[in-house]
Amino acid sequence: MNFLNSNSSSLRMNYLDFFVKQKVWDNLSVERIKKINEYFKKLNNVSSINK
Repeated sequence: MNFLNSNSSSLRMNYLDFFVKQKVWDNLSVERIKKINEYFKKLNNVSSINK
């Protein structure tokens, strides 16, 4: 979990960056974006619990 704790924000940026570069982001539905956001909220909760 240390990897996640130290890199969760940079992981998120790389993840979004990947989508922008792949031009996939424009094709994602609002629901899909909400799910992605929820996923990152869960990630952040997990990493803060385990610090």
